[in-house]
Amino acid sequence: MTGPDTTRDQLAVDPAALAASADRMDALADRLRTALAAVERAGNPVPAGGDEVSVWAAGTLGRESDDLLAVVTDTAERMRADASGLRGYAASYERTEDANAEIMSGVRLP
Repeated sequence: MTGPDTTRDQLAVDPAALAASADRMDALADRLRTALAAVERAGNPVPAGGDEVSVWAAGTLGRESDDLLAVVTDTAERMRADASGLRGYAASYERTEDANAEIMSGVRLP
């Protein structure tokens, strides 16, 4: 009889893959910010006419646009924070692995 399958309980961490993912997240955040800048330059819509409906519609679109810009800005900043966190985890993992390897190198089995 064989023992329990413990391969599912093991965690494989690739610090280089974490760092690469963080770089991709930063690149995506940069693309979001670039797109945002283009939208911000477009400004708020101008009413098509002086009537009440045109003024209301332009105001509503402007407010919705401002809300969307705020959400996208927040999303880009959160992506940057998450990317920074991934880099920190990768560095911490590598330091821990290095420390463990150093400890294990001094272990002598009988």
